[in-house]
Amino acid sequence: MGMGKYILSINTAITPIEVAISDEKGIVGSIKSYRITSTSVELFKLISYLMESKGISSRDIAVISLTVGPGSFTGIRVGFAFVRGFCYALDIPIVPITTLEAMVLSNPLPNSLVAAVIPARRGLYYASLFRYKGFTCEKLIEEGVYGEKEIERLFGRSVIISTPNSTLPFEYIKVYSVIEAVSDFARKKLKEGRVNRVWEVKPLYIRISDAEEKFGIRVT
Repeated sequence: MGMGKYILSINTAITPIEVAISDEKGIVGSIKSYRITSTSVELFKLISYLMESKGISSRDIAVISLTVGPGSFTGIRVGFAFVRGFCYALDIPIVPITTLEAMVLSNPLPNSLVAAVIPARRGLYYASLFRYKGFTCEKLIEEGVYGEKEIERLFGRSVIISTPNSTLPFEYIKVYSVIEAVSDFARKKLKEGRVNRVWEVKPLYIRISDAEEKFGIRVT
């Protein structure tokens, strides 16, 4: 296993693409991009620039944290492709976090029911329900795909948070960034020794992509 001291955190599941480097005290540097024409190229540029600007090499990384989905199919695959290569090459672990949980942890609402929602095209949404007891967060409903009426019926009594591009027809809190929550989550899991080997972690797509549906293929 690698002997580094830094956490490299990555979000490619939702816009913007975000990268952060943190240590045991907190984030030492972060960067984001709204360019989505080539997620793989943009991710590599962000990571390279951030590590170089902070004088950190790949050998200084102890663990990688990643939003594993749901969200953009292309973004999730690009993130996983990079992380798999990085983790295998350096023999370091990964801390996965679902995109919806990262959104909720980015917007702590003590003693509240919180539903995280992400647009999934065709009038559908990825969603999950969480409950805050004080500042402790627990998941009540696993990630699933819902229509607008189902969202309102199942989660209408909770505080709803979603991405800025959401077309939900009712009031919700906009989430502009999740990378700090991803970093904090990874730091906590690393202290607890609750990390994964990269082959143990799978992307959370929930539904197949349009391309897979059209051509009858399945990509993992």
